[in-house]
Amino acid sequence: MPAQPTAANINRVTNFNVLRAVQYPVACSPQVWATSSIFQLWQMMLNLVSDAPNNQRRIIESALPKSINKMSRHNLNIGSSLLGWQFDRSGSLIACLVTKKCGNLLVIIEF
Repeated sequence: MPAQPTAANINRVTNFNVLRAVQYPVACSPQVWATSSIFQLWQMMLNLVSDAPNNQRRIIESALPKSINKMSRHNLNIGSSLLGWQFDRSGSLIACLVTKKCGNLLVIIEF
């Protein structure tokens, strides 16, 4: 059975820098930014506007890049509600369809 670690053993190993992580203060900064960027991109393209006090989600004059003809999101939790939507391009027109809505969230689509 292996010996249980003791303070003396841990200090001895730590003194040799075996248990220490690489010190790089901004190592996680790019990854954190990249993780949240997809949500910011959605908000900018689809012009999603939240109105939490009134329990509303507004979708105003959405736009899709020319390289994207269809975009959808399923089972998005917004407060206590569940929402799904789909955007489709037909030429220069963009259509929005709410595919799922559970809860008392009011979805307003303006084009």
